[in-house]
Amino acid sequence: MHIINIILVLVLTYLLASNNLAIIASPLIGSRMLNIRSCLILITIAYALGIFIFSTYFKVVHYLDPPRVESVLITSVFTIFIGEVFKIPISLINSLYSGILGTYIPNVPSHIILKSIFVFTYWFIIPLTIFPLTLLLTNLFNKLLIHTPLKLLISIRFILIALSFVIALIFSVNNFGFLLNFTSGNIVDKILIFLTAILGSYFTGRRTLMYISTQIYTFGTLSATLIQVIMLLISLLASLLCIPISFSLLFTVCILSTAFYSSLRIINIQAVKKLIIGSYLTIPCSMLLSYLTFNLRDYLVIL
Repeated sequence: MHIINIILVLVLTYLLASNNLAIIASPLIGSRMLNIRSCLILITIAYALGIFIFSTYFKVVHYLDPPRVESVLITSVFTIFIGEVFKIPISLINSLYSGILGTYIPNVPSHIILKSIFVFTYWFIIPLTIFPLTLLLTNLFNKLLIHTPLKLLISIRFILIALSFVIALIFSVNNFGFLLNFTSGNIVDKILIFLTAILGSYFTGRRTLMYISTQIYTFGTLSATLIQVIMLLISLLASLLCIPISFSLLFTVCILSTAFYSSLRIINIQAVKKLIIGSYLTIPCSMLLSYLTFNLRDYLVIL
């Protein structure tokens, strides 16, 4: 079963890397700060640092027995399949964490309950936090622009690139580090996850990146910087607290909040709504599916 679990982890890694490259790098491409080749090099370095150095410290769960790992991973893959069939955006991270909780129902240990309350609270207060934070930072940016010489404004380009690099690093620690919780966490597992993440970014992610940054969202330099600052603050705090978060949901809420206070233009508002609804709908669905998968595993034939 260890080999099956590794294969499932790699499948999920590929999907995460494919979908989230656009989240991390689209402000750079959309604002024309970097070309796609430079973005991929930047992401590769950040992923390497995150997976091989810092992911060791990201422990969402200290131990999961193999049957629970198998049930959670199968649930996440199946949930994504359902999302594709019904054209509903699914949060993979939300599915994984909710799946863990589902395997313990109805006898959930107290420490799991406390951790889950903490995680779910953080997830649900993200939208409530981002909107006032966006307003605060927008006003701060406007004041800085008035008193900042033109030469210093050029440095925003380098600030935006640095922010994107740090966010890519945090993403690799948070999301790929979370996936490492479902493996033994040795160097071989890290190498496999790193290589799979790079493949997902290069082969599938780059197409999504170009579509997102040119067809759905358009970024001004200041809007892109504002979005990256907010994402950095929210994701860094979550990672320090060992809370896995959905970067696609975080990015979408940042887009919406920035649209209220700046000139950012949203092209496909229906896609944004579906993503937010799908992210939160993933939680109860994954709990139920993982509960069924874990408790009926003896009756399932896994090839």
